[in-house]
Amino acid sequence: MPVGQLLVSGIATGAIYALVALGFSLIYRSTRTINFAQGEILMAAGYLGYWAHTSLGLPLLLAYVFAVLAAMVLVAAVERVAFQPMYDHRAGPILVIVSSIGLVLVIQTALQLLWGPQAIPVPSAIAGHVVVAGVSITAQQILIVAVSAILIVALELMLRTPFGVALRAAAENRDIAALLGVRGRRMATFSYALGGGLAAVGGVLITPTTLLTPTGGSTVGLLGLVAAIVGGLGDMRGAVVGGVVVGLIGAFAGYWFGGAYAEVVVFGVLVVTLVLRPWGLLGEEGMVSRV
Repeated sequence: MPVGQLLVSGIATGAIYALVALGFSLIYRSTRTINFAQGEILMAAGYLGYWAHTSLGLPLLLAYVFAVLAAMVLVAAVERVAFQPMYDHRAGPILVIVSSIGLVLVIQTALQLLWGPQAIPVPSAIAGHVVVAGVSITAQQILIVAVSAILIVALELMLRTPFGVALRAAAENRDIAALLGVRGRRMATFSYALGGGLAAVGGVLITPTTLLTPTGGSTVGLLGLVAAIVGGLGDMRGAVVGGVVVGLIGAFAGYWFGGAYAEVVVFGVLVVTLVLRPWGLLGEEGMVSRV
C-alpha cells in the first residue's frame, strides 16, 4: 500500500478520533470529569441512524441528523439524572467517572437487547471515489474530513464567545461563577450534550465504513481518549492534533506490523507521552495537577 493511501486512511480515521477527543476535552474542560461512555454514544448514534432509516423510513441524511440530536438529548438526560446529584453533593470527579463506566455497560446491553449481537452493515450517505496522484480517496473519507473540519472550527469559535468563557468559568470555580450569573448545572449539562453530539457525529460518519456491533464503540472511544491525552486533555487544538496523530500511527502500524498490533503501538505512544510530557503535546503543564 503506498504511503499516500496510508496517509488518507490515517487522516480520515484520525478525524473521527479527533471528534471523540474533542468531546472528552470539552467535558473535562468544563466539568473536570471524563465520560467514558463516549464510544458507546458513538455506536448508539449509528444504531439510531440505522433504525430511523430502516424502520421510520427517513432519508439517510435526515436519519443521521435525527440520530445526533437524539444522542445529545439522551446524554443531557443521563447527565441530569445520574451525574448532577454528585455535583450537588460535592462528590469527587472519580465518582462521576465510575458512573460513566457503568453507563458503558448499560448502553452496550441495551444495544444488544434491541438489535442483537450480530454485526449490521450500514449504508453510506454518499458513494464513489476520486483518484489523486494515484491515491484513491472515497467520498465517505472526504465527507468525514469535511464535516469534522467544519465542527472543529465551529467549536473553536463557540469557545471564544461569552458562552464559551462561561463554560470555563463554571469549571474553574462554580461558586464564583454563580455570583457572576453563570449557571453551573446548565453549563455542565450543555458540555455533556455537546460532547455526546460530537461523538454521535463520529458515529454516523464511521459506521458506514465499518459495522454496527454493540461493543464496537469501546475501541473507538478508548482511542479517542488516547488522542485527547496525547494532544493534551482539555486542550481543543490538542484533541485535533492527538486525533490525527493516533489515526496516522494506527494506519502505518497496522500496515507494517498487522492490524492486531496497531493498538499496541498506539498505547505504546501513549505511555511514552505520559512519561516525557504528561500534560500532552499542546496541553498546559498545570492541567495535570488539576485532574
